[in-house]
Amino acid sequence: MAEFIPPLGTADPQIFMDNVRRLDQLMQSSELTFPDRAGELLYTWRGIHQTLIPLSKQYMTLAAAQADIANIPTGSATYYRSPDDSALAIEVINTAGALQPTGRKMPSQSSMVIGIVDSWVNNNLYPFDTLSSPNENAVSMNVAAVSTIAYREAYSALLSPVAVGDIITVRYKYSGTGGAPTIGLKTSLNGTFVSNQPTLTSSNDWQEVQLTATAATATLLAIGVNTRLATTVQLSIIAYASKKNAITTAILNSLDSISSLNGKVRIGSVDSWVNNTGYPFSVFSQVNNNRVNYVNSTGVYSEMYANINVPSGGSLTFSYSLDATAGRLFARLANGSAWTGDEVQLAGGGARQTITLVAAADTKQLKLYTRAEISAGSFFAEVNYGQKNALTEQIDSLYSAVASANAVLAILSQSSTFDSFVKSSPYTYTLSDAGVAYKQAISTVDNISGLNTVKMMYKISSSNAALKIQSRNGSNWGANERTLVADGDYHEIDLPIASGQVFSGWGVYSSAKAGGYSADVTMIPISANGVFFTPATAILYGLMAASASLDSRVTALENGQATDQNTDVIFPAYFYAVDGRPLRFYGANMVSGTRPWHNNTDIVLSSHGYEGKSVLLKDVVPDAMIMPSEINGPTLNINARADGSGNVFRKKAAFTKLAATQTGNVKVATIMDSLGERCVPWLYFALNTTGATYAGAGSRKTRGMTDDGGYTLPNTPADGIPFDGRGGWTTFDYIGKTQKTNFSQPFLRDAVAADFAAYPQYCYDKAYSGQSYADNPNLAGYHIFDVTAWMAASGVSASDKLVVVIQLGYNDLYYSYTPQQTVDAQEFMIAKFREKIANSRFVISHQAFGWSGVSAPQNWPDFAKWITQKLRKFDNRISEKILVAPAWAQLSYKYGMNETITATSDTGVQTVSLPDDVHPGELGGAQWGDALVAPVLAAWNL
Repeated sequence: MAEFIPPLGTADPQIFMDNVRRLDQLMQSSELTFPDRAGELLYTWRGIHQTLIPLSKQYMTLAAAQADIANIPTGSATYYRSPDDSALAIEVINTAGALQPTGRKMPSQSSMVIGIVDSWVNNNLYPFDTLSSPNENAVSMNVAAVSTIAYREAYSALLSPVAVGDIITVRYKYSGTGGAPTIGLKTSLNGTFVSNQPTLTSSNDWQEVQLTATAATATLLAIGVNTRLATTVQLSIIAYASKKNAITTAILNSLDSISSLNGKVRIGSVDSWVNNTGYPFSVFSQVNNNRVNYVNSTGVYSEMYANINVPSGGSLTFSYSLDATAGRLFARLANGSAWTGDEVQLAGGGARQTITLVAAADTKQLKLYTRAEISAGSFFAEVNYGQKNALTEQIDSLYSAVASANAVLAILSQSSTFDSFVKSSPYTYTLSDAGVAYKQAISTVDNISGLNTVKMMYKISSSNAALKIQSRNGSNWGANERTLVADGDYHEIDLPIASGQVFSGWGVYSSAKAGGYSADVTMIPISANGVFFTPATAILYGLMAASASLDSRVTALENGQATDQNTDVIFPAYFYAVDGRPLRFYGANMVSGTRPWHNNTDIVLSSHGYEGKSVLLKDVVPDAMIMPSEINGPTLNINARADGSGNVFRKKAAFTKLAATQTGNVKVATIMDSLGERCVPWLYFALNTTGATYAGAGSRKTRGMTDDGGYTLPNTPADGIPFDGRGGWTTFDYIGKTQKTNFSQPFLRDAVAADFAAYPQYCYDKAYSGQSYADNPNLAGYHIFDVTAWMAASGVSASDKLVVVIQLGYNDLYYSYTPQQTVDAQEFMIAKFREKIANSRFVISHQAFGWSGVSAPQNWPDFAKWITQKLRKFDNRISEKILVAPAWAQLSYKYGMNETITATSDTGVQTVSLPDDVHPGELGGAQWGDALVAPVLAAWNL
C-alpha cells in the first residue's frame, strides 16, 4: 500500500478540504478513475457503473450489446440472449472494440432435458391415488378400483411454445393393468384438450404417437385414464417437437439404432406378444421372440396381441406352428376394440402353416384368442408385413427348402399294393386296406453302398394298423425288420445294413389283419452312418426332434407323467390328522412333475383296514377333501398312475389319527421366512381350537396379514404371537454366512476353538465374506449359529419342551443354494437347538407356490427338488423326534395366494388377481395352519 503523508487518521483542516474536493471528483468526474491521497487510482461513480455493466446489463441481441460497446471495457465479457432454444445466453468478450464469442454458453432448461416436457405432476383436480416420477421421462401412476367410472390425470408443463398445426411426437414404452391411458395437449390444469388424444398400447418395445395442436394455447402434456378398474400405469416417455436439442437427438438416435439392430436380428416383423390384462390368459409365457406358451384354465374369453401397423387394404402373412394341448386358438386383425379382419381358427398339430390376413381398416393389433373354453398350448409365430429383413428371408427360404422334396434324400419311385395310397408328398401319405392279405409300399432311392446303418424318422397316426419296416437291398429285403409305433408321435429307428448290402430304399408293410386298417404316415430318411443326407435334413431332423419332445411333454401332461415323477411321489412316511378336522389335498403338489395337470392323470389316496370298514379311494386331481375318519387303516397310500404305461407309483405313509380334544400348553418356535408373520397366527387358531393352548416362543411377534393388506387378524392377542420369521432370509442368513439387515439376528455368537473342531464349515466370517473357517482359517473372527441369546430373548429355558417348526428353503432357491446345502445346514441348526434345549423336537415343513410360477422357481419340478431333498434327509426319523409336515400337499396353488381386488361390478362381483404367487393370503394361511396343527401336536406328544 502506498504511504499517506501525513499518515492516515491525521486530523487536519487541510486534509478535510482535500477529501471534499476528491469526493466531488469521484462523484462528478467524467473520468473512470481518480487518485486518492496516496496516488492510487480509485473508481469514480462513472467507473463503477461502467465496470458493472458487463455482468448486470442484459442484452437481447448481439447488435444491442455491440451498440453499447462504450460501456463494456476492453477485455471484459458480457452476455446476450440466445436467438434460439440451444442456450439461454451466449458469452462474448470486448476485443479492441468488437464483441467476439468466447465459445461458452449458458444452457437453458429446454436444452438440458430429454424432450420438451418438465417433471410430471398429479393433477389435484383429477388425482391418481399415487404418482411417482423420478425424472421428466418416467412416470408411474396407480389408482384403486371404484364403483363408477372416474377420470384421473397427470400432466407435465411444455418447455417450448406450441403453434397451431405443430406436431408433438410422443415416443413411449407402456405397461400396466386396468384402464388404458390416453395422451394429449391441454391448455391448463382445468382447461380443454387442443389435440387428438390417442390411446397408448402396452408393448415391450418403444412406440410412437403424434399429437397435432389445434390451437396455440397448449401449455401441458396430459395423460389420463377414465375407468372404474384398478389401474397401474408405468410409462417411459420422450415427447419432442421438430426442433430437438442435442441430448434428445442423441437419445432418439440411440433408440433408433437399437430398434434397427433388433429389427435385423428378429424373425418377422414382431418380437413381442402382450397378454391382454383385460382378458388375460391365466398362464402366459413368452419364451423367446417367437415362442409363446399359454393356458386358459378358467374357460373364459382370453386374449393376447402383437402390435402391428397395417393400413386399410394392406395384408400380413402369419406363419405359425401350433401345438394345442386343449381347446382352440383363433387369430384376427384389430384396431383397439374394433375388429378389422376376418376370424381364422389356427390349425394345431405342430406343422408350419402360413395364412394371409387382409386389413379392412387401419390395423394396430394382431390378436390371438380363445373363446369361453379351457385351452392350452404353445406356438411359434412369424408375423410379416412390409419388407422382410435378411434373417427372415433366410429362415423362410430354409423352411421352403425343408418343405421341398429335393432337400431330403430323393425318392426315385414309389409303388404300393395297399387298397388306397394317397400321397401329400413323397414322404407323407395316407393308406388304408381291407386287411385280407399282405400289403406293402416300396420307396426306391439311388443305391448307396458301404453303409452300416440308416436312421429313419417317422410318425404314424392309427388306431388299428400294425406296420413294419425294412430296408431294401436292390430287389431284395435288407433282413432288418422293425416294428413301427403308431401313436401319432415322432420316433427314430435305426436300420442296420449288413456287410455287402446296398441301401436302395425301404418298404413299409402289413400282414393280413382282420377288420382292416388305415394310417397317416410320415417317413423320412435322416442319416447314413451318422451323417445327415443333406444339410436341410439336419434341420428337418432338429425340427421333428423338437416336435417329438413337445409331443412327449404334451402327452405326459395329458397322461399325468413328468420327469422324475415316477420315483418322486413327494409325501412323508408318517402322516397325522386331528379327528374331526377336514383334510384337503392338491394332487398336482403331491408329485414332482410339471403343473398344470390334464385329463387322464390319477393321483389317488387309498387306505383300508382289516375290519371290513369302508375303503378309502379318492382321486385328488385337482383336489379333494376327506375326513380323518375316512382313513380306515393304519396306512395312507398316495398312488400316482401317471406314466401312461399302466404302472402305479406309490408312497405309503403310516397314519395316526390324533384325538379331537387336546390339552396343555404347547410351546412352539417357528423358524421361517416372510411366510412366518402371515401363517403363524393360523396355526395359533387351529391349535387352540383343539383345547390345547398355543404358547409361542420367538424374538418377534405377529398378528398376521389380512387380505386388505393390514397386519392385524381378528382374534389375535393384542400383544401379538411370538415367532421367528424374517422376510427374504435364507437358511444361511440365520446361520451367519450372509447378512440381511432388515431384522435382528439373535442366533449368533463368537466361534471358539471347540466350534472350529466340531463345525469348521459352519463357523463363518464375522465380516460376512461368506467364507467359513474350513475355507479360510486365517480370518480375523468367526461366528456360529447358537440359540443362547435367542432363548433369553424368547423366554425359553434349557429344560423346556419345545416344538421347533423349520420352514426355510424358498429363498435358498432364489439365492442359488442347492437343496443339499439347505438340508445339511438345517440339520446343523437342529443339532445346535438340541445342544441347548435337550427336549426339543422338530417339524420340517415346506410351502407350495402359485399357479403361474412367475417368481423364483419358474416351475414346479425345480421347486419340488427342495421338498424331495427334505424327505431324503428328515423323513423316517420319528425316533429322533423329527417329522415332516406335508404342507405343500395341502395348500391351494390356484386360490391360496395373496390377493388383490382389481374391480367390483355393479352387481358386487369382485375381480381378484393373484399377483404375488408366493405369499399366501388369508385362505392360504388358514390352509397352512390346518396342515401344521396335527404334525405340531404329534411332535409335542413324541
